[in-house]
Amino acid sequence: MSDHDPDVVQRLLTLRQYAAFAAADLGELATIAENVEEVTFPAGAVVAPAGRVPPLQLVIEGRIEAARPGGAVASWGRHQVFGVLEVMAGRPIATAAVATVETRTYQLGAIDFADLLEDNFGLLSSARRALARQLVVLDRLGAPRPSIARGAGASTGAVVPTVRARG
Repeated sequence: MSDHDPDVVQRLLTLRQYAAFAAADLGELATIAENVEEVTFPAGAVVAPAGRVPPLQLVIEGRIEAARPGGAVASWGRHQVFGVLEVMAGRPIATAAVATVETRTYQLGAIDFADLLEDNFGLLSSARRALARQLVVLDRLGAPRPSIARGAGASTGAVVPTVRARG
């Protein structure tokens, strides 16, 4: 990491606020900070089209939503990560994800994220712990468990999506 690159330093400080990276080694986190691209989506813009493995979207501000089977809507807001499970599983999302308000994210391509996890065990461990904590929370709330049958492709979103029924 360049000692004089204020953008990378700002990204590093922002990334530290995400649960998935809270326990990550600063050197490994700097690797992500150097590789993310800041993207702004206007309200109504498609963040990730259906049928593709989405890029990882770390929401800085704004909101991303995606419809679920049965009418529920999953929502990701500030300091939440969209697409991490799909990227880790190499599975496409079932429905398009849309920015409901102007949304700023740090974006990292699926292949880039997978490569970073493979090369940086501390990042993988930190992300795994954050995911496990969230699964425990969802289990305690009585959330339905995802199918793990071979070939199951249900989109799981990412770290702590908020799910509500469409009304």
